[in-house]
Amino acid sequence: MRVLMSSQPSLNRKMWVSTVIIELIGIIVVSVGIG
Repeated sequence: MRVLMSSQPSLNRKMWVSTVIIELIGIIVVSVGIG
């Protein structure tokens, strides 16, 4: 995994950003649901 990540930093960065966005959306949805 580390070799793949180091060989494709741009792809890894896109995956990381996508994961962060999904987590943020999930937090917002939960907050709105609770609120």
